[in-house]
Amino acid sequence: MKKVILSLFTSICVLSSFAQQIPLQTQYLYNYSSLNPAAVGENDYVSLRASARNQWTNFSQNDISTEHITLTNGFGNTGIGVTLANHETGGYFSTTSFKLAFSHRVIVSGSDFYIGTQKVVLPKSELYLGISGGAKKYNEIEAVNDAAVLANTPLVPQATFGIYYKIKDFNIGVSIPGILNSNIEITENTNVDEAHLYAMMSYTRKLNDFWKVQPSVLMKAASEEYYQFDANVNVKFRDKVWLGTSYREDFGPSVYVGLDFGRLFSIYSNDISTNKMSNYSNGTHELTIGYDFKPLSPEEKVVKKEKVVLDSDNDGVVDSLDLCPNLAGSVEAHGCPDVDKDGIPDQYDLCPTIPGNIEAGCPDLTDIEKQIIKDVIENLNFEQGSDRIKRSSYENLAKLAIMLKQNPGMFLEIHGHASAEGESTYNLGLSARRAKSVERFLLQRGISQNKLLIRFYGEESPLNSNLDERQRSLNRRVEFSIRFHLNDQEEVRRIEKAYNDALLNANILVPESSIENQIEEVDDGLRITRSNNQIVIRNYNSMEIQNEISNTDQFNEDFDSSFTNDVEEIVAEEKSTTVITDPDSYFLLVVGTFSSKENATKFIKKSKDNLRYKELNDRYYVYAYSSSSKEDVKRFKLSYANCNGCWIK
Repeated sequence: MKKVILSLFTSICVLSSFAQQIPLQTQYLYNYSSLNPAAVGENDYVSLRASARNQWTNFSQNDISTEHITLTNGFGNTGIGVTLANHETGGYFSTTSFKLAFSHRVIVSGSDFYIGTQKVVLPKSELYLGISGGAKKYNEIEAVNDAAVLANTPLVPQATFGIYYKIKDFNIGVSIPGILNSNIEITENTNVDEAHLYAMMSYTRKLNDFWKVQPSVLMKAASEEYYQFDANVNVKFRDKVWLGTSYREDFGPSVYVGLDFGRLFSIYSNDISTNKMSNYSNGTHELTIGYDFKPLSPEEKVVKKEKVVLDSDNDGVVDSLDLCPNLAGSVEAHGCPDVDKDGIPDQYDLCPTIPGNIEAGCPDLTDIEKQIIKDVIENLNFEQGSDRIKRSSYENLAKLAIMLKQNPGMFLEIHGHASAEGESTYNLGLSARRAKSVERFLLQRGISQNKLLIRFYGEESPLNSNLDERQRSLNRRVEFSIRFHLNDQEEVRRIEKAYNDALLNANILVPESSIENQIEEVDDGLRITRSNNQIVIRNYNSMEIQNEISNTDQFNEDFDSSFTNDVEEIVAEEKSTTVITDPDSYFLLVVGTFSSKENATKFIKKSKDNLRYKELNDRYYVYAYSSSSKEDVKRFKLSYANCNGCWIK
């Protein structure tokens, strides 16, 4: 009788050399709620875990195995879970159990305190309290011919209490299963389901963007005399691959490997026995599979949306809203390239390297720049009947030169005007010489010829009625206008209309003109910063301006004859009203007009460009490009670097 009872009791406890009545688990970290009911509320989503363990393979005729299925879900500060388990002891009995678990979470606010002079800061943490209840059924596998062994054993009630604490990267848990100390009732004698103590601690450390390490330890105690330690270390690569090892006291080491696919994961481990059991078994194998029914993260929502919505160029703008669906660009420019980042696509931007919102992506002048132009206009004076600039005008012209140097995207139009003394032909020539005089002033200060455009009007646009010398002196003037492109208003309107039409076709609201990140500062002088291209006008001081206007005596010397001839040719060009009426004629991009073939030929020889000339009505027009299409000539003009006031005829 005693031998039979001893054999039965040993079969129930065969999984533990310390007479523990709860099956061992190597992968407890990945199904921790099966040991501690407080952990069922850890995640605010449904989690499913299934594990199977085959202990000491080939040790006995019957398998020694354990299977767990756990389902948990957290609801805010509350969690519930259910666990089903089956345990094959390899002897006379097997067990089947179920339990329901409940947990409650308490948020612990962060705090700080001092130990001596050292301040200690505790971050916010979470404390979970849990309890589970259920029953275990002992199932007879083989008939035992002994009256002391009871058949048809009843359900044995079970209860477990647990505490689970999470603070930053540390997790600490304590659970006590078997707190009811129920009588198992498999024999006539009393066989109690003893209480056990499980204490666990783990720590997670991110080493870099690729690796994480997680050491942990589990202590199990069945009484004051029987306890056991598991030490575990696992590493994770790219949050995808687990590699780990552990060591269980009196049993030996384990190695395991796992794969994490985000919501689905699986882990396999192999326990290697180093005790006496190694002579009788082929090791222990354990497999855990888990699935988390967690909601999509913001990143996953974006990926899912991209799979549904087509974005051919992968620039973050879907094709239906992308003005350039096959060319990657910025979101602000509706999927098109935008070099100056002003929100206007380069293909619709007349100033693609300067941020702006005026005239198809070009900027407006700042208040300081407008003031510079205003000061020059109001203070630029000439000697009566002469193209000689008065010295009092040099300071403001010097400021204009500095502004042009520091703003490479600017073009300056110079408009020459004269008063009504003398004949109109003379006055037209005088206005031309005055405009050229200002141009020469700027050229001598390093301004590129390509940035200056000359226009002159003679006495045709007076500011007043020319009744007295004061009024006439005001009419002897040179005016200026700043441009950031050389297109006429017709071309500007065409480009702006094309951009608005493209927005409307894509069902995009046509925005009001705006420009972001434009900064303007005034600090005891002049200082401008215009957005990304950093157009700056520094603070002017008297020394800088004086350097710009020094050595002016040579500037006021009489023009040589070649300069005078150039002025006469420009005057003649402006006076010409000849129109080509031949329907087969071409449009010309004219760069110069001459009264003789010889002068036109000399001009062409001096130029590095491939120029030609055409004679019309006794005038010789030197041109850089010709086409039967005016649009072709316009496009060529935009790309022609040496235009310098060229025009289409």
